[in-house]
Amino acid sequence: GRMHYRAALEEAFPRARVVLVTESAPLSRYVVEEPATARSPARAMRLVFREKAERASFAVALASCAAKLVRELAMDAFNAHFARLEPKLVPTAGYVEDGRRWLAEARDAIARSGIDRADLVRDR
Repeated sequence: GRMHYRAALEEAFPRARVVLVTESAPLSRYVVEEPATARSPARAMRLVFREKAERASFAVALASCAAKLVRELAMDAFNAHFARLEPKLVPTAGYVEDGRRWLAEARDAIARSGIDRADLVRDR
């Protein structure tokens, strides 16, 4: 994981001032302060990045469950789309090793789909 988020926060909130509270491997805290404008008052938010946050917060645990459900539903739709193009294609869960297998097997279906392969594969 990452422990330094300040640069990413400054990029995400270019008008805001990002105040570092603490940065460590298990826990990083920041305050993002946005100045007042003619259309909105000044505002601030606290952001916490925490390892295993679902153990410390019921809200995070619930959000994690919801995100996993949404991911599964998205993968079902993804697999259904490509199954229409290639009925014998074995579905993928989308994780690295299985994703590599699927990409190799789905080469023709991807070409027929008109979707650029770069839009399917995350490039870090």
